[in-house]
Amino acid sequence: MQIHRFVFGLSRQHLKIVYILKNKLVGMKVISFDPERYAKIQINSPFDFFYLQKIIKKGDLVKGRTWRRIFIQREEKRIRSKKKMVVLKINVEKCEYEKEVKKMRIMGKIVEGPKEISLGHYHTIEVSIGDALIIEKKWTDEEIKIVERAKVGIKFADRKILEEFFMHINKQDGYAVYGLDNVTFAVKCNAVAVLLFLEEKFDQLQEIINEVEKKGGELRAVAKNELGKKFYQYDIGAILRFAIA
Repeated sequence: MQIHRFVFGLSRQHLKIVYILKNKLVGMKVISFDPERYAKIQINSPFDFFYLQKIIKKGDLVKGRTWRRIFIQREEKRIRSKKKMVVLKINVEKCEYEKEVKKMRIMGKIVEGPKEISLGHYHTIEVSIGDALIIEKKWTDEEIKIVERAKVGIKFADRKILEEFFMHINKQDGYAVYGLDNVTFAVKCNAVAVLLFLEEKFDQLQEIINEVEKKGGELRAVAKNELGKKFYQYDIGAILRFAIA
């Protein structure tokens, strides 16, 4: 398979402006997808890494733009040059998400690259917001479903959802809960219709977010703005399918 070029959409700075000012997230961009061979995707928001961690597995082939130091052979001397931007394909051995800097590090051995780069050496491709990459493998049904969910993305809570949450809290009718312990119990009961969480707490709450998504619940981040200010005291909350006493 030959991919002639990478397609990049908005700049990282533009993506950040859209993300902060509009308070509305687009999902992961799927540029092209052949379930028998590969997916070409672009990361549009920090939440996309939540899905990317589920998609990339050991043994997958990942191709992307990356910096690599190149050594030049001159007579009998091997001279180290400056780092150069190249397109490499690696056989994945490990992935790590660095939540502090919102980057994913994908590590493995180089299997394809420019002729001046030796194959079989280890390399790490760093993926940031705005980056595109190609993941090659035969995709399972579950992985295809994850890609479809990633395209929709995790949206921000609008006024209607927040007002519904506060209405149930004020009425104390059992159709809304808050606090990690109460929400965890509601998840175990398969009662969560909509999970609400502070945008900044996303990385700390990935385990419970993952459980809610598995059970068909909706995910809504609450942004740091006037609309979400009232929710700050809760950190995490949920609107329920049925009342829990």
